[in-house]
Amino acid sequence: MINYTYDTANRISLIKDSANAVVQYLYVGQGRLSERKYMKATDGSTEVTTLHALYDGAGSITRFYHDKSDDSVVVGFQYGHDKLGNPQYKLREHQANYGDEYMYDRLYRLTRTVYDDSTPATPTVSPAAAVTDSFGYDSIGNRTSCYLKSATATGYLHNPVNEYTKESTGGTDKYYGSDAAGNLTRVAAASATDTDGDWRYYYDYENQMTKAEKREDGTWVTRGEYARDALMRRIEKVAAGTTIRYYHDGWRVIEETEGTATPTVERQYVFGNGIDEALVMFKKNGANYEPYYYLADCLWSVEAIVNDSAAIIEAYGYRAYGEPTIKTGNGGDGDWFDGDETTAAASANGNDILFAGRNYDPETELYYCRMRMYETKSGRFVSRDALLAFSPLNAYSYASNQPITVCDPTGLADYAIGEHKPVLTPDPAAGGDATWNTMTKTDQMRQLYENAKKGAAAFKATMPHTAAHFEYYLSANGAIGNEAKWYNFDAAQLVKEAKGAKDAYDKELKAAQDFALANLKEPGTYTISSTAITFVNKNSLKNSDWHFALGSFNVYGDGKVVVTQGAREGCLKYSMVFTFHVWDVYNFNTGQNISIDLPKEQGGGVVNIKATDLQLMHKQGFAREFIQTGAFAQDVSFEKAPKK
Repeated sequence: MINYTYDTANRISLIKDSANAVVQYLYVGQGRLSERKYMKATDGSTEVTTLHALYDGAGSITRFYHDKSDDSVVVGFQYGHDKLGNPQYKLREHQANYGDEYMYDRLYRLTRTVYDDSTPATPTVSPAAAVTDSFGYDSIGNRTSCYLKSATATGYLHNPVNEYTKESTGGTDKYYGSDAAGNLTRVAAASATDTDGDWRYYYDYENQMTKAEKREDGTWVTRGEYARDALMRRIEKVAAGTTIRYYHDGWRVIEETEGTATPTVERQYVFGNGIDEALVMFKKNGANYEPYYYLADCLWSVEAIVNDSAAIIEAYGYRAYGEPTIKTGNGGDGDWFDGDETTAAASANGNDILFAGRNYDPETELYYCRMRMYETKSGRFVSRDALLAFSPLNAYSYASNQPITVCDPTGLADYAIGEHKPVLTPDPAAGGDATWNTMTKTDQMRQLYENAKKGAAAFKATMPHTAAHFEYYLSANGAIGNEAKWYNFDAAQLVKEAKGAKDAYDKELKAAQDFALANLKEPGTYTISSTAITFVNKNSLKNSDWHFALGSFNVYGDGKVVVTQGAREGCLKYSMVFTFHVWDVYNFNTGQNISIDLPKEQGGGVVNIKATDLQLMHKQGFAREFIQTGAFAQDVSFEKAPKK
């Protein structure tokens, strides 16, 4: 029996297994985790490890570490961030301070990861191909090319509905097939014939995977079969001759049995605040159940499991998009992170909770993300987003190609780093009612929700940006627990159409040019950036569409400047790639009610959207704030004339 105790802010403060405490929480501010202490399940008081979380002034996590009572770190991470909170590096204290570096494009999609660098806080100029993953994307998030720890590029082709059709690496091709519903059904070495190593996938009428087959020794071998209940939760898996059945508390698996005629309870789980915040696995050991404690990073990717003496039992590592390395032995030297570990395709302890807290199926090398299956090598789901109609994003990409920053535990919506809220969970921080979730109130809320969506659609003809941002607020990403997902808009269009944005752009560009002229006096390559973020009031925009789409917002500029000798003696020439950044938090405005005349094609009439309705939707998880960002770059050249 697991018992939860909550504080006055409706946050978990204590978790008990029967009479003994196993987990204790402390918080800082409204909802940030400060400490989470594991205690021995046998006595409820002896510390196993304690998780500590430290933050910078913007609320980004800077250190996230698990230590023992003697303050020695078992697993620990340090993070550095850019101005918008993207992690620039992740240092592993338990691995001699080695870590990974990250780079992003102008839409903040991950473009490069350098692994196991000895100085991760200092960007590597020319990293070796063997330790680097790099990625290229098209405008809507399809991966077009990548280098996966190799100097040989992998290229991708896709059709008009963003289904991959072909992959090529150094002359070796791979072909993809999909059904009419957009589900991946075939991955093969040849377009029309079967070859050993090929895969086939099968789905039910609601696009849930039911079976996976692999071609082996000239025949098709079933690697996994899956069953679900009426709530679309996986309840059974048959793989490698073993039948595993899953028992749930909401969307979370709390117990697993193995066997069919006389199944035995093999594993039980304890979870914390987040939907995928795994804390303890009680694993069957003879007549008893031995507790294993999860040590994870701030994305809830499990780095190790330890016993109640804080000794590591198994450890894990990951590529940027989640491809795991499962370490079942430490190489005999007691160090689980020095590179000589014994690895395996599957956990030796029955643990499948790995990257971002999701369940890994070793039989298919796919992650189970509840509503969809996720494949790490391509960084994509194998089926379409079920809520595509309300999403501006690619229907297949995982976490908007931001796997270091956000995750997708449901297969329907991205979550900000560390924010794992279940589907349609009330938001206590916004005043949500934890006892709200009844069928009657759910139906009432959905009526308000559908009404608001009608209003958003009515904006499209005359106020397209307002419509897009409002739909996103009410979309799969906004409506299902997404509190801080980044939405990327066209900043160049904003500057072109809105006077206040153009004025802010001109001011930032001039400041960059003035700085370069005054300070960059020798030939070379320089990186410059605004020293402060500038606030732009919505009333200066003089454009009603952007006024409602953005409201007031913040801007800053940065650039790369190349200084060379000019044509005239003593003259310096400046070539600058100047990038203008815009960001803001989108939410409803208290007290503002909107009446919208629906066009004839929508049936006519008037839709009333009340601020109180939006507030209620926000509180109860049908709509969420999100960070909206935009950036664009422009090449600028200018000269500094010699003094006369």
